[in-house]
Amino acid sequence: MNTTLGSIRTLLSLIKFELRSEWRQQNVFAGIFLYAATAVFVAYMTFRILPGPTWVAVYWLIMLFSSTHAIGRSFGSSSGVRLLFEQSLAAPGVYLASKIMYNIFLLVLIHLLTCLCMLVWGGNPFQDLVRFSWVAVVGHIGLSGALTLIAAISRKASGQATLMVVLSFPVVMPLMLLLIRLSMHALDGLNPEAGQTYMVQLLALDLLILSTAFLLFPYLWRD
Repeated sequence: MNTTLGSIRTLLSLIKFELRSEWRQQNVFAGIFLYAATAVFVAYMTFRILPGPTWVAVYWLIMLFSSTHAIGRSFGSSSGVRLLFEQSLAAPGVYLASKIMYNIFLLVLIHLLTCLCMLVWGGNPFQDLVRFSWVAVVGHIGLSGALTLIAAISRKASGQATLMVVLSFPVVMPLMLLLIRLSMHALDGLNPEAGQTYMVQLLALDLLILSTAFLLFPYLWRD
C-alpha cells in the first residue's frame, strides 16, 4: 500500500515537474498551437467550405504532425545530470507513465484548439460530435503511448529525427486508419453498434501499444 501511494506521489510530482519545465519554454507551446491554427486557416482559405470527409482528413493530418512534433521532443532535455536525477527519482514504469500522461494532456489541448478553429472556420459537419470527441481522446491515448516510446528509442540513437519518422509510420498508420473510420461513422451519425467492432479494435490497439511501451522501456532506461 505504501509503495503504491509512493509511486502515485512520484508520478504526480513528475507530471508537475514536466509542466513547470515546459511552461518555461512557452515559445514551444506557442509554436505548436500556431502551427495547428495556421494549418486550419490555410485549409479554410483553400476550400472555403469543408465537406465532412475533408474536415476529418484535415483534422487528423494536423493532429498527426502536431503530435509527432510535440511528443518527439519529450526526451530532448533528459540528458546528462537531469537524466541521472530522473533515474534516481522514479522507477522506469512510473517515469514512462508520467511522460505518457503529460503527452495525452498536451494532445488533448491541441485537439481542443484544432477543433475550435475548425468549427469556427469550417463549421460542424458531424451528426454526432460527442462520439467524435470520445474517439479522438481514445486515439490520443494510443498516439501518446506509441510516440513516447519511439521518442525514447530515438533519443538513444542520438535524437535522430529521421528515426522517429521511420519508426512512427508502421505503428501509427493502423491507428490512424481506425480513427478515420470511426470519425466517418460519427460524421454520418451511424448507429454506434455499426462501429462497435472498430472501437474494440481501437481499444485493443491502445492496450497493445501501452503494454509494449511499458515492457520495452525498462531496457531503454537501464542502457
